[in-house]
Amino acid sequence: KNHFNRIQNVLNWFEEQNDQSWNLSNQWLYCSLEWMEFRQIYSWKKNYSNLLSFFEINQNKPEAISTAPGVQG
Repeated sequence: KNHFNRIQNVLNWFEEQNDQSWNLSNQWLYCSLEWMEFRQIYSWKKNYSNLLSFFEINQNKPEAISTAPGVQG
């Protein structure tokens, strides 16, 4: 349960920042969101509208597609 509290705290912070840029920390964020979704670790999409917008804006970037979980390289 403590891990889920940490996830919530981090996602709340990013949600409040509402930074839509594609910098290093946001690339980390994107990968983390995608990994949580892929592994069904934490369902974040319904509670974080800013993060969902950020995710949807960036999901078609070539680097996001080529490094998506489950993609064979």
